[in-house]
Amino acid sequence: MQSKATSDFFDALREWSRWKHEVLRKYLYKFVPILGSRHPTVYFVDGFAGRGMYGDNPPVPGSPLVAAQYAAEIASAGTRPFRLKCVNVEARADYFADLCQAAAEYVPAIALNLRGTFQQRLDDVLQIVGSAPTLFFLDPFGYKGIEWSVMRRLAGRSSTSKTELIINFNANEIDQAAGWLDSHDQPLAPAFIANLDNLMPTSDWRSIVLAGHPKSIREELLTDLYSRQLEQEFGWTVRRYLIQTIDGRGKYFLLHVAQNTRGTREMSEVVNRVHSTYLTAKEQANTTGLKQTSLFDVPADVARSRLIVDLAEDIYAMFHGGFPVSFGTVQNQMALKWFGQAVGKDYREACKRLVKEGRIDRDRPEGITDKTVLVFR
Repeated sequence: MQSKATSDFFDALREWSRWKHEVLRKYLYKFVPILGSRHPTVYFVDGFAGRGMYGDNPPVPGSPLVAAQYAAEIASAGTRPFRLKCVNVEARADYFADLCQAAAEYVPAIALNLRGTFQQRLDDVLQIVGSAPTLFFLDPFGYKGIEWSVMRRLAGRSSTSKTELIINFNANEIDQAAGWLDSHDQPLAPAFIANLDNLMPTSDWRSIVLAGHPKSIREELLTDLYSRQLEQEFGWTVRRYLIQTIDGRGKYFLLHVAQNTRGTREMSEVVNRVHSTYLTAKEQANTTGLKQTSLFDVPADVARSRLIVDLAEDIYAMFHGGFPVSFGTVQNQMALKWFGQAVGKDYREACKRLVKEGRIDRDRPEGITDKTVLVFR
């Protein structure tokens, strides 16, 4: 029997899910055109599609419909040299029936719905997408479904085809499951422990749980561990964004697994803009007394002035004494450290500051674009 929490999950859109969907929506609008400029078809795979809609009045699109609606926009415009196709996977029979109904207008030209777990249908998914660039959105209820055997299959695919992942890593659920580690006399304990052994390719999660850290620290460390394992398996960079409630409580991390630094840079801009919108909403809700956790939580003018100064120094420290480098490369490399904190205009302002100070030259008298060559003195 499904728990009430699971059964009611799609009855209404949780306010924190808004930020998750905004990250997905905004990143799709970047990922698809960039890859579509070199490939005729780009795929979006939703591994845990659910019902497709949330039952608000009026209904609110879930992730399968967010992607399908964008795909329809591309098709109806008739001016793009590429198309976006969607593959949705859902295991529950009732959810799948609702998904098929919600996405009916997009089938089969835009969307294909598959019944089963993501792991069960992974062979079919990989056959459908072939070698086309693909963004995998893995958003399970809890943590089952993103076991390491699945990650290893996707890492194998990435060695030959453009692959990116957005993963909902529910550190809170994982930490609760890990609490069974010292429940030796409980009959349910072995199943929970086996689930986490399947999730992580290392037993190091056990030492994190048994070390006696506070819950918030354990969740950070478990997320760090999983992210490092992803980086080792894929050979790529992994960055994360904490999805929060309007009163500042963390719900889960969105992990972005990107094959190159350009992808990280684009997601960094998305996270920056979504977080700014979140902070505005939080301020409008008159939430007070929350701990400041980033540059975003201080007054905007002060934060940006500080950011530009610090960013300029970091840019100079990284590239000083090196070869001439394009402004695009500067942004790509700096996004690894400044993920979610800086956008293109910030990098541009920081470089202009360095030009004014005489610490770098550029290959044109005015303006800075991605192709502008910067020479650091």
